[in-house]
Amino acid sequence: MKKHVFILNPQAGFKKTEQLKTVIREAFGKLAEIRLTERAGHATEIAREYTHSTIYAVGGDGTANEVMSGTVGSDNTLCILPAGSGNDFVRTLYKKIPQS
Repeated sequence: MKKHVFILNPQAGFKKTEQLKTVIREAFGKLAEIRLTERAGHATEIAREYTHSTIYAVGGDGTANEVMSGTVGSDNTLCILPAGSGNDFVRTLYKKIPQS
């Protein structure tokens, strides 16, 4: 079974880390592993620790970029959950995402 790893940037967007953690736990239960970033580049380091996993980048454009960098060449699946204040990357891909 694939592991679900959520990499959250507690500094992103509106700083709703505790709310996001609650929603993730309710949706995924024990299948979810939640990791918080501590510094620039940390999301990349965390993503590189996993194989055969679904990695969720939860934050803004910087978090998405770092997690993408950490999954390049891996067998992981990448998901981006926009939780930043701008989320320009996701807005470019999906024009109908509402502004927060």
